[in-house]
Amino acid sequence: TSLVQFGIANARFRQQREAPEIPETRNELLQISAYCKERGIPFIISIIPNLHVGKLVGAESRPEVFAGLPYAQPSLTIDDYSASDGHFNDQGHLVYADYLEQLIVNRTQTGDGHFND
Repeated sequence: TSLVQFGIANARFRQQREAPEIPETRNELLQISAYCKERGIPFIISIIPNLHVGKLVGAESRPEVFAGLPYAQPSLTIDDYSASDGHFNDQGHLVYADYLEQLIVNRTQTGDGHFND
């Protein structure tokens, strides 16, 4: 099942890739955000920073996608990643799981439909 099937996001297929003024990812996130807002569904984007050339790169590197949208980003270090493939190592999985749990706990405690980080 996909977001397109539920009518939350529109699927647009192009034969030739073009660079839109607004990135397609942003358009989809805005649609999901509006859908959730209309229905009173809590919505937040959880960012997983990428390990790129020995540095962690997160939402700040993509303001054209995330500006003005509700997002949270965990405090991770390079030690949470496997240098060989850039994915979480065991420690990183634990840190990220704890971070997600805290987002949920904060939401439950506030009870206002918003996440706090």
